[in-house]
Amino acid sequence: MLAKPPPADWLMWRGTFDSWGHSPLEQITARNVGQLRLVWSRALAPGDQEGTPLVHDGVMFFPNPNAITQALDASTATCYGSIGGACPRASASICLRTPTNRNLAIYDRPRGLRHHGVRCEDG
Repeated sequence: MLAKPPPADWLMWRGTFDSWGHSPLEQITARNVGQLRLVWSRALAPGDQEGTPLVHDGVMFFPNPNAITQALDASTATCYGSIGGACPRASASICLRTPTNRNLAIYDRPRGLRHHGVRCEDG
């Protein structure tokens, strides 16, 4: 899956192992790029924002400060929920010193997403 991801997925920082940061999707062209408009936006948890979102199977996973990750519908921004919010005991000292979360990795699709103080309500 990581070696040749589906075109609509963005599974790692810069998209692929070659770090080109280029999407293979063909819907945006030199001819229509000027017509692009903002479709949705979403507030994130308070704190420093340096995260790279990952997209898998239409779900955008966005890292927030303090070990919180939001799972959003990539087309509509509907929030499915959030996971995290507390550091594991073994790494608590690291989390306290580095509240900024820059990156994620996808191992398996999370099940039973829980709300942990991240605003996921629409509106």
